[in-house]
Amino acid sequence: MIGKMAESNVEKKVELDSLIAHRREFGRKVFLQIHKTIGLFAGAIVVLVGLSGSILAFREDIDEWLNASIMRVEIPAQPAHRPLDEILAAAVAAMPSDGKFERLTMPRHSGAAVAITYMVETDDLDSYFYEIFVDPYTAKVKGQRLYLHGDKTLSQPLIPIVMAFHWTLLLGVNNAYLLGAAAIHFDPRGPLSLVAAQRRLAAGFEGQMGRESREDRLRRAQERRSLLCHPFIGHAVHRSRNDL
Repeated sequence: MIGKMAESNVEKKVELDSLIAHRREFGRKVFLQIHKTIGLFAGAIVVLVGLSGSILAFREDIDEWLNASIMRVEIPAQPAHRPLDEILAAAVAAMPSDGKFERLTMPRHSGAAVAITYMVETDDLDSYFYEIFVDPYTAKVKGQRLYLHGDKTLSQPLIPIVMAFHWTLLLGVNNAYLLGAAAIHFDPRGPLSLVAAQRRLAAGFEGQMGRESREDRLRRAQERRSLLCHPFIGHAVHRSRNDL
């Protein structure tokens, strides 16, 4: 009787352990799937932000190339800039009466126009920012464009659109936290991968301690410190040592 009860208790314990292991495995798979899905989504965002950042690295050249008719000028045989007051006066004359001067940007090179930015405020407290381009050699207006308006992002030139995407994913300033959340998702991976690499390496050390000489143990301890400082460099050192 006692033997049957003991056997029954053992079977129940085995079933309980099996159930616990099954639940743990199921929870692990669910967690990994969630982690993978979030990682793919966040990774796609980071890739797009990186690509847009690469475009913005050449934003001045791209902007001039796309708007050459108003942003570039012909260089005369004897290049000489007109007085700055005359250039500014030409731009002010082309502004609307409610325009407010913001800034003046000198040409980046000899074939570029002077850019004058002004702002127009509306009745609903919105602000439109325009750019006027003036030929520095003739003080004549080449043209103007709407450069920036937060509520009408897609009506702006290409470069401000790319900037808005790079900063806020075109979701508006109030939703820029989504981009921060995607970046934070990748932030813990560095320390976590470092811990995982350290544990894997430590397990390898424990398995070899019994048959290693003192010199080998010192060498591998140095490799471990290298890995703790930087997992990629340490891993490369570890592999190169083993290849020898």
